[in-house]
Amino acid sequence: MVLLYATKSTRNSIIALLGCLEQRGIKAELVEDEKELLKKSKDEIVCMSILSTEFWKISELAKKLKQKAKLLIAGGPHATADPESVLRAGFDIAVIGEGEESLPELILSEDRKDVRGIAYLGKRLVFTGRR
Repeated sequence: MVLLYATKSTRNSIIALLGCLEQRGIKAELVEDEKELLKKSKDEIVCMSILSTEFWKISELAKKLKQKAKLLIAGGPHATADPESVLRAGFDIAVIGEGEESLPELILSEDRKDVRGIAYLGKRLVFTGRR
């Protein structure tokens, strides 16, 4: 199951991603309450779209989720502009640019290295290239 966390500011973009995931046969759920997200996140993939104005609040939430979720994925304007900051804040993967193709491919992929349009931390920042 993929949990898509939406704030008031990111709701529309998250709903678009929800549709893309469902279209590919990926079971996904929209969650708009932080407490509900924390309750449901155990061993799940959690995705968030991050605006720079919400980065610090989302970073605190990521710290709590890191202990529970199977995988934390960040996308949105902040992750695209500064992927390293979201990865250092605790996210496992940053989606760079539009996630409508990269996110479903990432979730279905055996190896994240094969997915273009993402970044993650190895010994250094790894960017798989633009889509």
